[in-house]
Amino acid sequence: MVSVFANPDTFDQSWRELEKKTSAFVSAKGLTFAQKHEALADIFIVKLTPV
Repeated sequence: MVSVFANPDTFDQSWRELEKKTSAFVSAKGLTFAQKHEALADIFIVKLTPV
């Protein structure tokens, strides 16, 4: 099965944003539990934006 995307560049941008967020989380030092929770939620929970 082959998928065709109307604009593959949007996926590239999303992956770059995800890479930035995960790298920042990995390199962060001294975060509180609440800060870790917020950072992980921001990485793993997709925020839907109105079209």
